[in-house]
Amino acid sequence: MTRGGRSGGAGRFGVGTAADATDPPDCLLCRIVARDVPADVVAETPGSLAFRDIDPQAPTHVLVVPRRHTPDLAGLAAASADELADLVGLAASVAAS
Repeated sequence: MTRGGRSGGAGRFGVGTAADATDPPDCLLCRIVARDVPADVVAETPGSLAFRDIDPQAPTHVLVVPRRHTPDLAGLAAASADELADLVGLAASVAAS
């Protein structure tokens, strides 16, 4: 599951604002990206957000999600190779830290 844009306007990734009408109102991850639901954010980029899981299944369990809401990673890859690369880059950076 992926999320919608919240970085304050269209930029390099073409993501929208918190009022983006393409985001389902019941998407928890979209609400976290919009900062409507609190999260322990560990890193972020203009296209992605990394935050700690509230019910970790390992000593370190961080979720890395794109800001754009898409049904899955294949949908993100089809929508924007740049956004997918941003997500993978952020995940690698978080894993290395």
